[in-house]
Amino acid sequence: MMTDDPKESRRPMPGLLPLFTAAIDAVGTCPFPREEVLVNICIDEKAFEREPPLAPSNSFQVMRSQPNTLLKYVDSKFKMTTIHRLAMLYLNDVVLRVPKKTVDWNSDPGQDLSESISTEIAILKNEHLRKHENIIDMVGICWSVYSDRIVMPVLVLETAQGGDLWRYLQSSTELDARDRLRLAIHCYQGLLALHTVGVIHADLKPENILVFIDEQGRPCAKLTDFGCSLLVSNLHGPTKLESGTPLWQSPKVLESLSHQGLRQADIYSLTLVASLLLVGPFNYTVLKEAHESDDGKESLHKLKSEDGSLASFIRMQKDTNDSLGAHVFTDETSGLISEFFDLMLSNEDELQIGAALPVRLLRTMLHYEITSATKHNVRVFETLDRLEEDVYLSPVYHLLKLRTYYAGPLRRQTENKSWIPNLPYHYSITLIQNCLKYTQKRRSGEWRTGGM
Repeated sequence: MMTDDPKESRRPMPGLLPLFTAAIDAVGTCPFPREEVLVNICIDEKAFEREPPLAPSNSFQVMRSQPNTLLKYVDSKFKMTTIHRLAMLYLNDVVLRVPKKTVDWNSDPGQDLSESISTEIAILKNEHLRKHENIIDMVGICWSVYSDRIVMPVLVLETAQGGDLWRYLQSSTELDARDRLRLAIHCYQGLLALHTVGVIHADLKPENILVFIDEQGRPCAKLTDFGCSLLVSNLHGPTKLESGTPLWQSPKVLESLSHQGLRQADIYSLTLVASLLLVGPFNYTVLKEAHESDDGKESLHKLKSEDGSLASFIRMQKDTNDSLGAHVFTDETSGLISEFFDLMLSNEDELQIGAALPVRLLRTMLHYEITSATKHNVRVFETLDRLEEDVYLSPVYHLLKLRTYYAGPLRRQTENKSWIPNLPYHYSITLIQNCLKYTQKRRSGEWRTGGM
């Protein structure tokens, strides 16, 4: 790959060996054409100096680049075929994450950083995660070359058109309920995928959720930044998180947690982020004020730990003049979020019902909201029905299947029983009745196609 005389090239520092090993393993012996081109790209350090950084970092340079720019640095000995050129032709702009050579990679912090980047590469190349729609895609790996012959692996990631979730919400104040709900579900699906393969994210926050825009112009959320992540297979007992962002962390992380407890902490953090989507940004303002107060972490811990305290602040948004975003859902949803937080805080080790499957948790959180809405407007099912085409959420499909129970011979056997977990029987009846009304009207063509 390198054009320089190997005798003149400096060997990588010992602290970087885990990172180089992970990078080479990620490329593999049979890379795809695009990956093969990227791994033969050696970018001069001056190119990085010309590019404005996307985000400040002590450990990385992060910048955006166009494929044509990258092709200028392809190793002259690499033979580009038509297949290679086509693979790069259809590549959109990418984000480059370059470890800074100014880090003392042979120090303990430097070696820890090398290990964390190695873990991130392993997560991004996992066969079950690399093509998941709600996990950031690592396009490949290339190399940066410095004047003193230091070589660094560069992570090449896909670019999010909408930026991170916090910036996207700030610039999209008219985002409707359907898209907010869609983004929340995408986040939970991404977390479920991580937990399924034994990965603890450990730093879930709006800045680590990227928003992409699909071909229909709809937002899609993907989880990113696995620098703090842990592999359950590497945990051999209770573990205390040494990194992460206190503003979005569960108070439980102040103590050592089992891998089950760490999963709970992930779900807690993501539910806090979801509340930002579902009930507006006011709770972020409250959390930030607590975080920046004189007692800092103590105030933040108290806000999250006291019964009902967090939800009361979330509900206050309906009485405030804060106009940072649309008021989408009612305080009933806020109450469900608070109830979930209280459950997570009161349980020492076991996952609560609904927490094992994050999408089911969100579904439970929204049952009462959906039921309340359908009492006055059965057209809400049209939005949920269309939403189900994109993500697995809506109970409408199951309710349609159950209409035979409601109208058929099994009605007596199911009398006074709810068919939806955590939803009272009379609410189930209301949902099914409204669902049937919706189905009849939709079949009769009374409603036009479209969302709410």
